[in-house]
Amino acid sequence: MATVGTEQDGMGMMDIGKHCTICRQIDFLPFTCPDCLHSYCNNHRDDYNKHDCILKNQEKLRYKVQKDKVNTDHLPSAKSVFPNLDKIRKDANEAHLEHKKKSIGQRLTNDRSVDGKQLTTVEVALLRLKKFMSKGKQTSNSSSKLSSSMGLLGSLTSGRQNSSKALQMANMARLRKLAKGDGKIPLNDRIYIWVAYIPDDESAAIKYDDKMNNGFFVSKRWPVGKMLDYLADQLKVQNLNNRQIDKSMKLTIFRSFRIGESNDEVLSFKHIPYSGRVEREVQNGETVYLVRGYER
Repeated sequence: MATVGTEQDGMGMMDIGKHCTICRQIDFLPFTCPDCLHSYCNNHRDDYNKHDCILKNQEKLRYKVQKDKVNTDHLPSAKSVFPNLDKIRKDANEAHLEHKKKSIGQRLTNDRSVDGKQLTTVEVALLRLKKFMSKGKQTSNSSSKLSSSMGLLGSLTSGRQNSSKALQMANMARLRKLAKGDGKIPLNDRIYIWVAYIPDDESAAIKYDDKMNNGFFVSKRWPVGKMLDYLADQLKVQNLNNRQIDKSMKLTIFRSFRIGESNDEVLSFKHIPYSGRVEREVQNGETVYLVRGYER
């Protein structure tokens, strides 16, 4: 048993250390290459550092061959495949802030004036109103309904066309009789007006009737914006003015020019600002027009 143990110990001693690749001397703490597994003794350490490992070179060559096989020159760049989201968000935010700075006077629509500039919402609404009234005037030439049932359009141009005091008084009496409004408004505060809504669909038949022209009384103490909201509600007209939407979809309000206010053509209309007061902007017997500031 002792002899066997001695032999096993001897074999264990022989397993310790490696033979140097160069001098073949056994070294118990050799330097062994992890790739080719060649061992070097302490005396040949420099040879270990300088040795040209075959397996390592083969691995490098294999990697180079594989890389050459996969040619990525024709592929799009990573920048084009994966856009810069931070830049996109920044640009979108800047555009949003710039849009919020725009006022009612900003050029909003694709319609353009003679000088090539885009028209404002109010300008587009005015063009639509003039176009509509021109068509209506042509239609009324062949229809007696306008004059017989509607002394109302004031007549279309308030004080400019109608110089007859008697006719004005008759129209005013008729307006007071037909006018609808809030009964809580004191009699002394009431202003009686005709109201015409210019329909969004301009391709519809053009005619003046009680569905398009209505008599109302409003309070002279109201802001014009409140009057517009009230009239739109009474006429069942979609009113988006108090919402954060494209301003070209909002309602605009006009009245005819009075004598001395303008030297423009007969069919001229004055824009009434939302911030104005009814008592300063509107008079008894006048016609106001609700128009949406966009064109289909």
